[in-house]
Amino acid sequence: MRYRDTYVEKIRTRGDDYLADYVKRNAHRIGERYLEQFDFISHDKGIMLDSEHDNGMEQLCGIICYAADLGFPLFVFLTENRVVLYEKTLQRIKSEMEDFCVCGENDCRFFEKNNLEEPAVVVLKKNYRVLKLWDMVLNSTEYLKEIPIIVVEHENYKKMSLIGKYISSIKNSAYSSFLLKLAV
Repeated sequence: MRYRDTYVEKIRTRGDDYLADYVKRNAHRIGERYLEQFDFISHDKGIMLDSEHDNGMEQLCGIICYAADLGFPLFVFLTENRVVLYEKTLQRIKSEMEDFCVCGENDCRFFEKNNLEEPAVVVLKKNYRVLKLWDMVLNSTEYLKEIPIIVVEHENYKKMSLIGKYISSIKNSAYSSFLLKLAV
């Protein structure tokens, strides 16, 4: 559990042993219950997590690290279509997940250059132009057709909307997918 243990140790060095233990236990519980049971051939709807106090991001990062340890190489993290929230989320994920290739909405070339040598987290606003661009990038990337993708979502989207269409297409660009939602 290289990624998870590194992340938990990072939290511990900040002096928060309680949160580090909580993230480790929670990531293990979710990982064992859902991610280790994933069949790598289906497009599962996944699970809904409750955001407890201010540690929702740590929970998600812990679960992403656990999933990376299991071999999941790509995560698409969807935020609301607000610039300030998007920027804050992108910077937070970059600082929390230093062992990952963290890409923003304008980092298509950086993503392609990484070639999933490191697990990748792509942080995107739920904006149809952004999602359309990344839908094209991900659907034109041949090796994605052979790997699973985890989509992490902060809020629900309307299935019939244009945004929902692109989110579904992004999920379906990979061989299999898992949807992880955070209730806020």
